[in-house]
Amino acid sequence: MKTSFENIPRSSQLLLQKLVYRWLPNLDDYMPSYGDISPMAPREVQGLEALSIWLQENKLPPITGIIVLKATRRPGKDFFERFYSEESGLNKSAFWKAAITDVKTFNWSEIVEAPQPFKL
Repeated sequence: MKTSFENIPRSSQLLLQKLVYRWLPNLDDYMPSYGDISPMAPREVQGLEALSIWLQENKLPPITGIIVLKATRRPGKDFFERFYSEESGLNKSAFWKAAITDVKTFNWSEIVEAPQPFKL
């Protein structure tokens, strides 16, 4: 399943690549906070909103749910506003846990390529 990135900004593409290849492999040990993703502006993670919209429109697992608030270790309200529906019959915690399971089992390599190593 190839999904085109042409409709999202480059910042969203880079964010997805970072989430998939930097944070997802170690998710069982640590979920990144907004400050980990964007240390200089944790309240304004570049590309996050456009990526969330793109994921929803393409019916892809909500990988943005792995980004959590440092204080609560849960995603921010924007995540739940975008992806959560009370119609699912699940409470928010159960929904989030199921979403993370989907994120972890999804084959992201079909969507985003691994970053190229830096060479001098």
